[in-house]
Amino acid sequence: MRDNTESELIARFKAGDLSVFNLLTRMWYERILGFLYRIVGDIDEAEDVCQKTFITVYFRLHQLNDSGKFRTWLYRIASNCAIDHLRDRKSSFRGNGRPSPDGSDGTSDLPETESADLEERVDAIALRRLCERTLATIPDEQRTVIVMKLYQDLKFTEIAEVLNLPVNTVKTRMYTGLRAMKEVLNQNRLIEEILRNAM
Repeated sequence: MRDNTESELIARFKAGDLSVFNLLTRMWYERILGFLYRIVGDIDEAEDVCQKTFITVYFRLHQLNDSGKFRTWLYRIASNCAIDHLRDRKSSFRGNGRPSPDGSDGTSDLPETESADLEERVDAIALRRLCERTLATIPDEQRTVIVMKLYQDLKFTEIAEVLNLPVNTVKTRMYTGLRAMKEVLNQNRLIEEILRNAM
């Protein structure tokens, strides 16, 4: 259903109905923003990169010959914009504290239920934040593949097409990145254990 709608909107846009671009943007904005947030690690920066992505899409959409390839084409533009952004900020300090995509501190997610449920939810939010911080510690190319696969649910073949890489290279980057994340997570848990025992 989405593909048919996209194809129709793209055809109308190419025919000169530029107003449909807002509909196309609305269909994909949140998903691309979430993807970019996990790549760049800062919601304000992710929003800037997301805007650049859709501006680029607007000016290049007429070059897309197969509207069925829109998804991979869109992710390619988004990841290129993210890579450019990361390259530009490479020399600047990368802080650890990162806001969540909705700008909240995560406490609004907590349900008003029994204390056991509340504790479980707090642990889940803490684990999610730890995973996001850990994701920020691995190299950009590994992080991009992991986010595309695990958070955006792209197939390895689609990721390979987006990044213009062999499928085996994509798989290697993902598994290497996951191993690195596992090591960092294990170290963090060990540090937490030491601190708990010291108190």
